[in-house]
Amino acid sequence: MGTIPSGFGQLPNGSKVRRWINLDNNALQGTLPDFSYFMHTPNLRMFSAANNTLTGVIPPSILSRYVWYIHLNNNRLTGSIPESSGPMIELEELWLHDNSLTGNFIPQNGGYLVRNQTYHDNYIHGEVDPRICESMRSSAWSLRTPLTLTADCLPSFLECSCCTKCYEGKRVTMSPSIVPSSRPTSI
Repeated sequence: MGTIPSGFGQLPNGSKVRRWINLDNNALQGTLPDFSYFMHTPNLRMFSAANNTLTGVIPPSILSRYVWYIHLNNNRLTGSIPESSGPMIELEELWLHDNSLTGNFIPQNGGYLVRNQTYHDNYIHGEVDPRICESMRSSAWSLRTPLTLTADCLPSFLECSCCTKCYEGKRVTMSPSIVPSSRPTSI
């Protein structure tokens, strides 16, 4: 119970320690800290803070090119999914389901060699970038683990021709009211 300290995870200069940070199921509140420290180093391999009550936005700095796993599901995160500053070449899992994320952006990097992506039960709408589907198809033959992409893909949610599972998710009114302490109006 409590918050994540703003300076957590900082390593001494030159440290080669690889970090596997798992903060799941700790009744954490507050916002996610800035991850800039990890952006250009291969130190952070996994960050998981699932099943808490974290609020605020996903900091773009968590989308490091070296990170393997990001699990932020089952929180109260808002805002849109940020774009990464460069290709997330080693990303294998991106779990963002069961939050209050909005917008129409699913990272294209998330479709390239990402084995498991979850976006359902948010307020994301629009069309999944066709390049995600194409990269899933072209990469599937070379991977031992099947690629999965789950989203809310019923009418008025995401149009997703390559989703491996579609959920009903949250239905959003035309003008949801989004403020940090509340959820969009649902039907």
